[in-house]
Amino acid sequence: MRTSIIALGILLLISAVIISLFYFIPKKIGYPKVGKWLSLIAGIVLVSFSILVAFQNELLPNDMSDHYCQKGVDKHMSGQYEDAIEYYKKVIKINPKYTGIYYNIGLSKARLEDYEGAIQEYSKELELNPENSIAFNNRGNAKVNLENFTGALQDYNRAIEIDPKYADGHYNRALCKNHLNDSSGMHNDLLKADDLGNTAAMSEIKNYSTQKIDDNTNIFYKANNNITNPKARELFNKGLTLVKKEDYLNAEILFLQANKIEPNNSEILNSLALSLYSLSKKQNAYKLFEKAIEIDKTFAYSYTNYAYCLNKERKFQKAVNYLERGIKYANNDKRKAIFNYTLAISYFGINECDLSKKNIDLAMNLEADKVLLQDYKKFKSHLQSNCN
Repeated sequence: MRTSIIALGILLLISAVIISLFYFIPKKIGYPKVGKWLSLIAGIVLVSFSILVAFQNELLPNDMSDHYCQKGVDKHMSGQYEDAIEYYKKVIKINPKYTGIYYNIGLSKARLEDYEGAIQEYSKELELNPENSIAFNNRGNAKVNLENFTGALQDYNRAIEIDPKYADGHYNRALCKNHLNDSSGMHNDLLKADDLGNTAAMSEIKNYSTQKIDDNTNIFYKANNNITNPKARELFNKGLTLVKKEDYLNAEILFLQANKIEPNNSEILNSLALSLYSLSKKQNAYKLFEKAIEIDKTFAYSYTNYAYCLNKERKFQKAVNYLERGIKYANNDKRKAIFNYTLAISYFGINECDLSKKNIDLAMNLEADKVLLQDYKKFKSHLQSNCN
C-alpha cells in the first residue's frame, strides 16, 4: 500500500505538469477557453489513470487470484486435477505468496500420483508457513507412497509436534510405524487417533482384513502350465521352491532369468512381481502386475495377486477396480471364490459393508477346500462384528 501511495504521488505530479501545458499553451497563443477545457479534460483523465495505475495491485490481482484459486478448487473437486493445477499456477503468477496455493497444487499432484511433485509443492508451502501441520502430514503421505518411511515418520512427528491433537497425524504415523516394524508405536498411535476421533483407527486396532490376508489367501504362485521353454520352466520351479523358504531375493534372480528366456509371460511376471513386493520393491511390483494384465488380460491370477498387494497397502478402491475388471476371467469356482474373498476385504476397507458381506457369502458358497472355507468363515465372523 505504501508503494502504491508513493506511485500515486509521482503520477499526480506528472499529471499536474501535463495539465499546466494544456492550459498555458493555448492561452499563450490566444485560445484561453480552449486551454481551460483541455486542461479540465486532461486533468480528469490523468488523475483517473494515475489512481488506476498506482493501485492496480490492490484493485485487480487479489480479486483475480481468488477467482483462479476457486476455479482450481472446483476443478480438483470434480477430479480434473491437471486443470486445477493450471488455475493454481495463474494464482502464483499474480501472487507467489498466496496463502495455501502450493498446498493445493500438492493435493492435485498427489491425486495424479505425482508424489515427487507433491512433495516439492508441500515443501514450498512449508517455507511460507512452517507451522502448517496438515502440509507436514500430507508430505508424509506422499513419502509413504514413495516408500520413504523414515522421511515420512519425520514429517508425521513434526505435524503432531505442531498439533498434538491432530487425529489423522497420529493415524498416519501409526501406519508408517507398521512399515518400520514398530508394532508397539503403531498400537499407541492408533489408540491416540481413536481417542481423538479418527474413525478408521479402531478397525486397525481390531486387526482386520489385510493383517489376515497373509494366512488366508495361500494361492499366489501358479503352477507353470503356461511356460513353454524347458529352461525357463526349470528356473521358475526353482524360484517357487525358494519362495516357500521365503528366500525372495534369490527367487527374484531366478524369476528374472526365466523372464529373460521367455519374456512377457504373465505367469513369470506375476511370480516376479510378488517376490519384488515381498522385498518391499512395491512400485516395481505394481508395474509388473500392470504389464502382465496388459499382455494377457484373461490371466485371472494377475488381478487377484495385484489386489492382494494393493489391499496390504490399504489401496482398497484401486483393488476393487482391478478385481471387478478381472473376475469375469475366473474359469473355475475356486478362482471365483478367491476373487470374491479378496473383494470382500477390499470393500470392507472402504466401508462398503453390504458389498463385503455379499462377496464373502459368494466365496463361501463356491469354496470346497475345508481349510480355505474355515478362513472365510473367520473373516465373515470378523465382518459381522465390525459392520453394523
